[in-house]
Amino acid sequence: MRTLPTEVLRRRRDELAEVMERAPERRSHELKIASRRREQAERDLADAEMNVLLARGVVVGFGERPRFAQRQEHRKALEAVRQAERLEERARALADRASVAEAEVRQHEHRRSAFVEMHEPDRHEAERVAKELAWRGLATARAVEILAPPYITEMLGTCPSFGQARQRWHRAATLIEEYREKYGITDPEQALGDEQGDFLQRMEWREAKAAAERVQEREQSRDQEMAWERTRERVR
Repeated sequence: MRTLPTEVLRRRRDELAEVMERAPERRSHELKIASRRREQAERDLADAEMNVLLARGVVVGFGERPRFAQRQEHRKALEAVRQAERLEERARALADRASVAEAEVRQHEHRRSAFVEMHEPDRHEAERVAKELAWRGLATARAVEILAPPYITEMLGTCPSFGQARQRWHRAATLIEEYREKYGITDPEQALGDEQGDFLQRMEWREAKAAAERVQEREQSRDQEMAWERTRERVR
């Protein structure tokens, strides 16, 4: 991998990213919720079934021919059975829907696991490519910092010695160097030149330009702060 051109590695990074983006989304948390709902629905169904049995038991207790004085109680018991059966039917429908929902999410998670297992080598390769590109970017930034070509110092100034400002400078320098190398920019004084080319080149030009402007803005802010401090010192 160390011998491959940077442009080849970038293309491979993008190809692998497209592959991994096709992975089904993770729904493990949703599966836990669906399982809890299914379990609760099954408990509710078991309770409803027990209520039906109890209600039917009350009816059976009246015998085949309830006495005249028991007819009203018997009718109430029959209505209780019908009510319990309606609740049981509803509980069974809810339990069925909960089971189907859980099965759908579980099947999705199985598909995701299969995808992850199948593309495990791609994931490892993507990590190696990303590390290699990150190393090359850092090496490029350090080389530019040391060599200080005129087009870099003109656009970015000198590299800060520490902190986020140094990271921003390295980021901008790396993007500029990558753009120049990729599109054959050889001007010793103009870092990027004018915006040109196809859509991809224009996007990369704008990305490098924006990174450079962030460095310039920070440099201007720092100069203003230093000027303000000098003014305060004179006033004292």
